[in-house]
Amino acid sequence: ILHRFHFSSKLQRMSVLAAVRERGGPAAGEVQALVKGSPEGLAPLLAARPAGYEGVYRAMAENGMRVLALARRRLTAEEQAAAR
Repeated sequence: ILHRFHFSSKLQRMSVLAAVRERGGPAAGEVQALVKGSPEGLAPLLAARPAGYEGVYRAMAENGMRVLALARRRLTAEEQAAAR
């Protein structure tokens, strides 16, 4: 983990910048932004929502379940250089 952004109730999410290495991949790894938070808080940040995104999380919440959404984005080369 390169940087940790603690949970913000205002943003309804927390995130990290992490060097993610696939098995057998380069030791340095690729820097990715990894985010978890409320589905409604992450929805505006998604380039594309999975099919049924809103219906599924709403149905789960209506049944009393706690629901978290997860998202990731690979950083550009410039963003990766700044993150390290």
